[in-house]
Amino acid sequence: MLRVDYRVGSVELVKYLKELGVPVEVANLAFGDMEFLGNGSGGPVGVGIERKTLGDFVSSVWTGRLHSHQIPGLVSRYHHVWIVLEGMWRPDSSTGILQVPMGKSWIPFVPKGSSKPIMYRELEGLLLSLEMQTGFRIRRTTGKHETCRFLSALYHWWMKEWEEHKSHQRFQDVNPNTAFLSKPSLVRLMAKELPGVGWEKSAEIAKRFSTVEEMVISSKKQWEEIPGIGNVLATRIVNALRGVKV
Repeated sequence: MLRVDYRVGSVELVKYLKELGVPVEVANLAFGDMEFLGNGSGGPVGVGIERKTLGDFVSSVWTGRLHSHQIPGLVSRYHHVWIVLEGMWRPDSSTGILQVPMGKSWIPFVPKGSSKPIMYRELEGLLLSLEMQTGFRIRRTTGKHETCRFLSALYHWWMKEWEEHKSHQRFQDVNPNTAFLSKPSLVRLMAKELPGVGWEKSAEIAKRFSTVEEMVISSKKQWEEIPGIGNVLATRIVNALRGVKV
């Protein structure tokens, strides 16, 4: 059963999905626009799909909503995540400015809240970072009808038993950045707020300390043993934890 979120942006696809023979249930999803359980190599796996237009995608990145809220929520709930990005765009052949269709013409794409168009390279950079650093899969479609066709294909692929995928051969595993994929612990959430730490270094800190208390009482030398944290940063962190003003 493909569960579709009841809100606008998702629920309008229900009619088309049913016409394609996909069993659909409208639900209130905490994260993602669609979800279902598929047959993985070791048993059932959760598959989540986030549907975005070009404008919504760029906006969610620039406001931080995607990385601060949506990505952690998606990876904590699903084993596999697809981002379906709807729309048509291309680079201007002369300037490289990102263009979108308007009638029979192509015009520069100007994000909401901005007065300047963005470059095609900027968009591709955002998409590549998302794929390489999170392991998410991105599928581009021209509109909701193609989106529904893709969702139908995706759903039916995962409904097959894993062993039935005879053409499935993996010659190289992609190793996503665990700093983005791991479900954040309390230690990590607090560590990322320390001076000079941030989200990626907080993953190494969470590997070293099992509790917040252990993190707070640890010595400067113990902090220096953590990859990515040297003498200067260790000093800043310990001073912050001790309430020492410098």
